[in-house]
Amino acid sequence: MPRLRRLQTALHLVTLFFFGCLSDISAAGDSCFQGFSTLPGSVKYALKWDPNNPDEIARNRDAEVKVIGGIPPYTWSISGNGFELSQKQSDDVSNILHADGNACGAAAITVTDCDGVSVMGYVRCTIGRWVLIENLSCGTLDCCGATCHSEFYCIQGKYKYMDSWVAGNLMGTRWHPTGNCEKYPCTPYTTDHCYDPGYYPPKYHVGIHYKKKWEWGCL
Repeated sequence: MPRLRRLQTALHLVTLFFFGCLSDISAAGDSCFQGFSTLPGSVKYALKWDPNNPDEIARNRDAEVKVIGGIPPYTWSISGNGFELSQKQSDDVSNILHADGNACGAAAITVTDCDGVSVMGYVRCTIGRWVLIENLSCGTLDCCGATCHSEFYCIQGKYKYMDSWVAGNLMGTRWHPTGNCEKYPCTPYTTDHCYDPGYYPPKYHVGIHYKKKWEWGCL
């Protein structure tokens, strides 16, 4: 009898664990596949754009795009010139992107899971051009020409970014960016290459921080 009771208790705990997982009801209602939601005491697997998705697609071509995580089913929407998706809703994390013969610029794809969480990703058509949409600067260049000038670029989705530092040959206190002059997240930009350890005490040149941002658009 004690062994039977232990077995009944174990089965009861397994049942509570399993159905507890499946009864994790979200705001989206019972239509969600609740088994994908959470485990007791865990954090929900966040919906993300798959970083392995293609960056580019040529005209008259197809490409598979995916998300990671979330709760199925997924609702897919798309905007852009000459792009379409094979499915508007899917139980799977993947979809097929098609670029027709007139496609250009970038496809903007929004995926929303059953819990109402959305994520957006971009795929650039090989036909297009970079359009400058942001051009900012801050700081000062005191005199006497530039002694330090570097540019750092990166591309994320349909955007290209540049951070640039131009420094004069006068020594000054460390330059502090303010407001919109914070660096873009993806560039390896740093003012350290304008740091002069040969000056005592070591200091930074006074200079200007330039920022530019482009969007991939149609010709």
